[in-house]
Amino acid sequence: MEASEVSGRQFDLEPLGYCKANRTQIISAALTLIRGYIAAGCPRVCDGLASMDDWNKLVRSTIVWLVQQGLAPGFVDPKEALKRDSQDDPEAAKLAGLLVGIQDSIGVGNRFTAAELISEATMGFDNSDEHTRSLVNLAAVIDEIAGERGKVNARRLGRWIEKHAERIMNGLRVIRDGKARTGAAYWKVCSV
Repeated sequence: MEASEVSGRQFDLEPLGYCKANRTQIISAALTLIRGYIAAGCPRVCDGLASMDDWNKLVRSTIVWLVQQGLAPGFVDPKEALKRDSQDDPEAAKLAGLLVGIQDSIGVGNRFTAAELISEATMGFDNSDEHTRSLVNLAAVIDEIAGERGKVNARRLGRWIEKHAERIMNGLRVIRDGKARTGAAYWKVCSV
């Protein structure tokens, strides 16, 4: 979890220790809730999330279904909670968009420089509508981060990535992965 999110939270217990001590009961409860959602016929209760389809179909849909049934007071749609939280931190929203865009276009674990990322986002369109949408979103995020007078500044993008390296968003983070012959930093997105 991102450090800024953790620092503001207060717990009456130590969460990691509690989860380890009660792991079996927590897993059983979660599976029971998902089983209830499946037994109800997996009603369509929310829209999709392109890069998190399996999670969306079972976990998010189960939570939204429980909220709609009035069985989870205080809970909200996880997508809405993420949107709300990212509106409070525009840099986090940009980073989340960048990480998901890189995951969808270049892939997790594949090296890139800032210039290569710009090239991929602006010239990598193909016939796949989903891939094209992903690249358009990535290009928009990159432009917001490092756009100058209609062009994207690769050096500025590289510095922005460096500033946000190692920061976790949506289970992803960007890390430095060596240097290109030109001296530019190589980066890659990793799952946490």
